[in-house]
Order: sequence, then C-alpha cells, then structure tokens
Amino acid sequence: MIYPNANIVIKNNGKLFIEGGSNLVYFQNGQIKLNGTNALIVLKHGAKLQIGQDAVFNYTGDGFIRFETAYPYSASIEAIGSNAQFKLVGGAFGSTTKKLMEVVGSEGLTDATTFHTPAASHNLSLFSLQNGHVILSPNARIIVSGTTTKADLRSLAIRAAIPNLSIMRHRGIVLNGQLGNVVYKVTVTDAKTGIQSNNVYGGADIDILQLTASNCGTALSIWGAGARIQDADINNCTTAIKLEGMSRSTRLYRTKLYYNTNGVYAINCVNNVVELYQPNIYNNYYGVYGFNSQFAALCGIIKNNASSIQTGNSFLGANVYLVQNANFIADPIMRVGAGKIDMSNVKSVAVRQSNAAYGPFIDQSGSTLLTDIDYSITGTLVDRSRILKNPIFA
Repeated sequence: MIYPNANIVIKNNGKLFIEGGSNLVYFQNGQIKLNGTNALIVLKHGAKLQIGQDAVFNYTGDGFIRFETAYPYSASIEAIGSNAQFKLVGGAFGSTTKKLMEVVGSEGLTDATTFHTPAASHNLSLFSLQNGHVILSPNARIIVSGTTTKADLRSLAIRAAIPNLSIMRHRGIVLNGQLGNVVYKVTVTDAKTGIQSNNVYGGADIDILQLTASNCGTALSIWGAGARIQDADINNCTTAIKLEGMSRSTRLYRTKLYYNTNGVYAINCVNNVVELYQPNIYNNYYGVYGFNSQFAALCGIIKNNASSIQTGNSFLGANVYLVQNANFIADPIMRVGAGKIDMSNVKSVAVRQSNAAYGPFIDQSGSTLLTDIDYSITGTLVDRSRILKNPIFA
C-alpha cells in the first residue's frame, strides 16, 4: 500500500513487481518516483491497481508502468473510493516522447467497474493519458468500461512494440459512450482498430479532434450516437473511418483521407445524414463507401479514388460507391468557385435521376464508363439532379 503522503522511489533498473492475486493500493497524495528510463512498476497478470477515494494515481520520473496480461486474465484498475482517478501525464503538451505505460500480452487493460463480477465498489471518475506514448503488444488493448468514467486522451501516441509489422498489430483503445470523453491530438499506428467508440452507456456523442493514423486495419470505428470528427489525417489503412448505425448528427470536418482501401465506410447510417464538410479524400480505392446510409458533402474534394484497374468498361473502386438505398447529396453551393466539390474521377458509379426529394444520387451500377460530362458534378446543375429542399450552406 502507498498511504497518504507516503513516498516510494525506484532507481534506474529497479523494478517493483506486484504478483498475480495481489493488489497495489494507492491512496490520496501518495508519491511514486521512477528515477530512470528502466525504473518500472510491473503488475503481473491477475494483479490489480486499486485507487482510493479522491486519489489521482500518477508518478514522476523517466520510468513507466507495465501491465502484464495472459489469457484469460486482463490487467485491471479498480476504484475503491469515490472520485478515484488514473492520470498519467508525460512531458509538455504536443510531445509524445515520454513512455507512459506498456500493456503486455494478448489481453487488455480495463477499469474494474460496478457491473463486473466481482463488482468494484466504485467506477473511476477519470482515465487519462496525456503528453506521451503507450506501447501495446499484439492484440492488446485498453478498454474504458466504467459507466461514469470519463476518458481524456490528448497529445498521445498509441504504438505497437515493433512498428510496420502486421503480426504485431494491437487493438487500440475502446471507449463505450461515456459522457465527456475527449480524444485530442492522438496518433495511432499499427493497430487492428485504433480508436473504437461504442454506443453502450446512453449514447453520448463524441468529439475526435486531430486524429492521425497510419498502417491500421481500421483507424477509427464509431458505432451509434453522433460524432464530430475534425482535422483527421489518416493514410495507408484498410478503412480510415468506419461509421455504423449513427443515430444522431455526424459531421466530418476537414478530414484528410488518402491511400486507404476505404476512406469513409458507413453502414446503416440512415436516420441522420453523415456530413462531409470540406473533405480532402483522394487516392483511396473507395473514397466514400455507403451501405444503407446517407451523405451530404460540402466545400471540398473527393477525387482520384477510383482504381486504374479496368475490366471491360468498368473500373474497380470509386470516389463514391453506394449500396442498398444509400444516398449521396452534393449541395449546389459547393460546386462553384474555390469551394467546389470535385468528383471528376468517378468511374464505377453513375449519377441517376432520383424519384425522391433529394439529389443528386449516385448508384452502384458501374456497368459502363460514363463520359466526363456525365460523371462530373463540378459544374452547373443538370436537370436530372435535384437539390435539398433546405440546402446546407458551406
């Protein structure tokens, strides 16, 4: 136990091991100093970090904390009093040089909560990682699962133990719809899924600001509720942004998506339009792929996404590819001047007359390669294209 106002100092190359079945208990105003890059606190699989009432677990120095897992044991952090917080802060804002922690093994790190078996006495009030980086082993992940636990992730890099190797990919960080979650200036590399936000606890909307990702299966996956995704920069992933069943307003501001298989991939986002505001989506296989989903695009670029591979008169890939009642709305305001949306390279989809009150729509046909005048919507409106009853202005 680290009692109130108690100090523990670990020198370089020193290690404090907490064996499985044991707990490291941290009370308010406890102080941990890890004096050296190889000064470690290691929680073995089956061990718990327990944080007392009003305590904020952290440490100073150049060392880090390691959570070890082994099937079927996840590592866990447990609140044993109200307002308990886990908050690791490295260097200055914007720097990710400092290693904050590692999660080792194929399982995950999670916060023990009041609904787990056995139940924790409280939920963490805060889980925060700032101004540093975390290392995750293959398949390892961090899950923020408390119903009232706020996640605060900012100026953070999430990395694999060995970069650029597919068998080393981790599973990122999972959030569960808690109120007030913050994801700001996070960089993810080498993940199966980088950031995942699920609509579990009441469906609070989430803000994802300045996410950077590369070499991932799915960089960002959001299920349910609504989201604001702003200034993302995602490349060389299978899917840059996956949206599923979004039930409230979802807007992507200034998203830069390039060299991915799928730029924006949406499934059953039918209740509310997914807005692409000032998109910069280029050189993907599919720029926008929608299944039973609705999109509106304003003031930006979606171009050069169709593949150069041609079978007969059909091209593989597309700027916009829509399946099963999916709609794509291009407002006329963005088609003039510097703010136009450029879809001049659409090759495997066709603009068609709509029988609904929205338009223009793009369907999945792709049976023939259309002429420039047919597949470009950068110019003036043509008779077959209809606009929104209530235009969205850029």
